[in-house]
Amino acid sequence: SIQSGSCEILGDCFLSPNFPNNYPNYASCVIAVQGTVVLEVEAFVTEATYDKLTVNGVDYSGTAGPDLVAATGLINFSAD
Repeated sequence: SIQSGSCEILGDCFLSPNFPNNYPNYASCVIAVQGTVVLEVEAFVTEATYDKLTVNGVDYSGTAGPDLVAATGLINFSAD
């Protein structure tokens, strides 16, 4: 579930703000994972090193998304 920010959930997917278009500067959101969920990344592109998705305390940016990562707790997205 979305805890804060402007990300969206569509079915089993969570989307950055404005997807499939570019997300705005300073976009952010927090997503709460219930239990453990294995992530399947279909599309992932951020501004490398500046904008990131944090899963299990690990930052992902650029085109290296968290594919097949078993996520728990909170997932954070932040853009500068």
